[in-house]
Amino acid sequence: MKYRIAKELFGRKQGALETVDEFVTAVKKLGREIQADMATVQYTVVNGLRPDIAAHVARQQPTTLEEVVAAARVAEAVPLSDGHNDQLVELQMEVKRMAAKLDRTMIAPVQPRSTPASYDRRSPSPRPFGGRHVTFGRPPTEHSN
Repeated sequence: MKYRIAKELFGRKQGALETVDEFVTAVKKLGREIQADMATVQYTVVNGLRPDIAAHVARQQPTTLEEVVAAARVAEAVPLSDGHNDQLVELQMEVKRMAAKLDRTMIAPVQPRSTPASYDRRSPSPRPFGGRHVTFGRPPTEHSN
């Protein structure tokens, strides 16, 4: 049972809609179940934080779990304010690449035609069956005038 809990603890990642406090509480609970020391819990918290929050926490160089939590709360409360968010830059570059690709696919070079006479002007094809009107499922009717 402890191996399963340890695996869950070390694989735990903060959910997209999960707050820092919810995440830390869940990690602490798992840590208590396997009697993990505070350094292990601290490592697991930092390792499992969302990348934008973890980057801010790492820049603060916290030494205790309380400092990790405080830095993570700041990053959560003021997202993307420090201008060092690698994910934001990467996302902006991807949007620019996709916009350029879209521009290339939507704008094709236009080749002018040599003359308006270059259009296909075939004469209409003759009617099959010698120009007679053919009906299916009804006997032919005689028209008298």
